[in-house]
Amino acid sequence: MFKRYYFTDEDFESWIKTYNKAKYLIRDYKYHYSIEQKQNSKEEFKEANRIVNQYLVLKVALFTNYQRDILDRFIKENKVSLKDNEFLIYRMTVDTWIDVVVNVPSNKLPELDIKEFGKKLKEARLRQGYSRKRAAKILGMSDKSLQAYEEGNRTMSVAVFCKMTILLPEVGFIFNDFYHILLKY
Repeated sequence: MFKRYYFTDEDFESWIKTYNKAKYLIRDYKYHYSIEQKQNSKEEFKEANRIVNQYLVLKVALFTNYQRDILDRFIKENKVSLKDNEFLIYRMTVDTWIDVVVNVPSNKLPELDIKEFGKKLKEARLRQGYSRKRAAKILGMSDKSLQAYEEGNRTMSVAVFCKMTILLPEVGFIFNDFYHILLKY
């Protein structure tokens, strides 16, 4: 039987305050604590690092700079304060916080299965009507390189990924779908 937990806006605001405390604890630990104080505060330091890592993962997981800016404002003000027309963006930010911070015990972004992604990449290319040779030429790579990406035998750079999304816009959506599916598990 699964337990279901519900998180509220107060939980999110509490996490923001905890993050700010953690940030200062790390600074004090690194620069102001004596060796004895460091020995006695190891566990607190580990927990503070975990919380700061949560923030970094959350910031990467947010989809827009606007969401990141709002999160940074909350952090700076040490509270949630919404301005006009920010409620929807705020809800999306909290939902991402739940997905990334609360529901992912490791607080790391999930790994992408490149074999499965490559399979979807090939399907997208075929749906667009490109032969492997033609798509590779347009992308400025050999057809063997494209084949390696499609078979999941090679990871692609950000530059190659961007080219792929220009040629095959569906690739961006495939990646987004994979990312959301991974976060749910």
